[in-house]
Amino acid sequence: MVSTMYQNLPQAKQERVEAALLKEFSTHALADAQVARIVSTANIARGAFYHYFSDLQDAYLYLFGQVMQAVHRNVPKSGDMYQATADFVNGAVDSEYHDLLRQHFAHNAAMLPSHQPTVDLPPIAWAQMTLCHETIRLSLIDSEHKAQHLANLKHALAKLAE
Repeated sequence: MVSTMYQNLPQAKQERVEAALLKEFSTHALADAQVARIVSTANIARGAFYHYFSDLQDAYLYLFGQVMQAVHRNVPKSGDMYQATADFVNGAVDSEYHDLLRQHFAHNAAMLPSHQPTVDLPPIAWAQMTLCHETIRLSLIDSEHKAQHLANLKHALAKLAE
């Protein structure tokens, strides 16, 4: 968990650190990321990095949380699961975070502690949620074919609604 020392940094320094984290984790999988590159880019001491974050995974989880908040902020709240997924995918693919999200779904998600899946959903709701999340994953890894992934989702959700 990010330290209070980090949270109390001046905004400009936080932005510099977050930009360095974004650069590192957008171009390197978590397994290949290096504190040395981050501290060099952010122009901070290595010791400072470890005062802010316990390790690279901690820094990654912090940044990923910030990115998810930013990307979700731009998704209009609609009751339409397809439209919400399409809005999220289009916003994420067209954002400065696309490379980080692609790295996350292609390499990093499997290395991180997973959250417990929702098991108390009715089967149709579970299938809809699963399809939407898989469409997000596929679209971010393979954004060249995002239109096809979204079309497949739309068709599958329509079939589930029958």
